[in-house]
Amino acid sequence: MKNDVLIIRHLSQQSNAEEKKKIKSLLQEDADFRARYDQLEANWNTESSAELEHQRNEDWLRLQNQINEPQASQSVNKKATPTLRWAVAVAAVLLLSFGLMQIFTANRNYTVYKGIHDEPMAYLLPDGSEIYLHKGAKLKFPKDFSVENRVVDLVGEGYFNVKADPTSPFTVHTADASVRVTGTAFRIEAPQNQEEIAVLVRSGKVLFYNSEELTEESFRVDLRPGDIATYNLKLNQLFKKHDKNYKELQWN
Repeated sequence: MKNDVLIIRHLSQQSNAEEKKKIKSLLQEDADFRARYDQLEANWNTESSAELEHQRNEDWLRLQNQINEPQASQSVNKKATPTLRWAVAVAAVLLLSFGLMQIFTANRNYTVYKGIHDEPMAYLLPDGSEIYLHKGAKLKFPKDFSVENRVVDLVGEGYFNVKADPTSPFTVHTADASVRVTGTAFRIEAPQNQEEIAVLVRSGKVLFYNSEELTEESFRVDLRPGDIATYNLKLNQLFKKHDKNYKELQWN
């Protein structure tokens, strides 16, 4: 939606004085904008906590298994000592603490954006680039992402409107292929566990290649507006075609 980026800038505390004034005005005067703002704000506040809760539940299940295994042995050996039970409890606490430490360490090192609704979700990267993630998509980038280090990982489908910077390429890694640009708009379809990855270019120039690092051995293709490239993982081949009606496509 047209105001999603404005809202995301505000939620991420990146909006300037003029944008803050516009947000305040729209919240007071536009019911549709207010509803969309509330939706994005709810997603913003709950997304990371939901992911943490999921990981915490997995740790708790592993913890229970660790506790139950010694208890099962004790049902056979009735002479288990209090010292053994105390040791098991200490080990369980240490296991849980280590698991939570791993979660928090991962959260400190990376930021993860997700598409969790039927309608594409808009996000704003630290360099000013806009992304729209479809349902089920996940974008991960390091905390040190900056204008000098513009690298992200994508699973699923996303639309990118990359802020132009000829001196600092923007790279998108998927499971088996990569896209490198300096400033352009394009869509990537990289569903998990599928045999094909597709790139559709709306504007600018895109370099699409079949490896994480671009080398002399990489298959590569340059794409211009309207070009569509597909990489077939099974055949290890790149295919390219042009859609003359690309301007009429639904991009995000």
